[in-house]
Amino acid sequence: INLDAGYYTLTEEKAPDGYMLAAPVSFHVEDGNIILQKGEDLEAQKDKTITMVDEKIKEEPKKKDIVVSKVQLGDDNNEVKEVVGATIQIFEGENTSGKKVDEWTTESGKNHEVKGLEVGKKYTLHEEVAPKGLKVVTDFVFTVDENGNVKVETALTSGKAEFKDGKLIVTDDKEVVQPQEPK
Repeated sequence: INLDAGYYTLTEEKAPDGYMLAAPVSFHVEDGNIILQKGEDLEAQKDKTITMVDEKIKEEPKKKDIVVSKVQLGDDNNEVKEVVGATIQIFEGENTSGKKVDEWTTESGKNHEVKGLEVGKKYTLHEEVAPKGLKVVTDFVFTVDENGNVKVETALTSGKAEFKDGKLIVTDDKEVVQPQEPK
């Protein structure tokens, strides 16, 4: 395009899918040369063209909330009872060296909601303290899918973790107390 001397603004009206609109570029033509206004980060090229660059749209990661229920089996090994007083932590990544995402102490009658977990990202559940008479559950890695379902990624050697009825249910094992021999 041959432009007469004067001031112009190059404006992108529609960006390709997945890209943001480029910022308008103001310039003027003088003696056949393209001169960009000061502060523009684009360069007029020797072949008298102006190049606009569209930036990719950065997609925010999808996030989901999950509900965690901390339980133990009753004395009959069937009845499920809530665990009160366990300290639970959630970390980003496959161990406890990642960023701590949440921490709470279990309470009677309350499940805990962990908010804003990134879909597909790995997290570690760590039980810092178990109430007396219960074993600390083994740290385990889990992910959350786009529907908010939890998949436990690692096997537990103490306790149990399963996603059931819309909740991540973590079950503590009882601590086995060995009777002492009479002295």
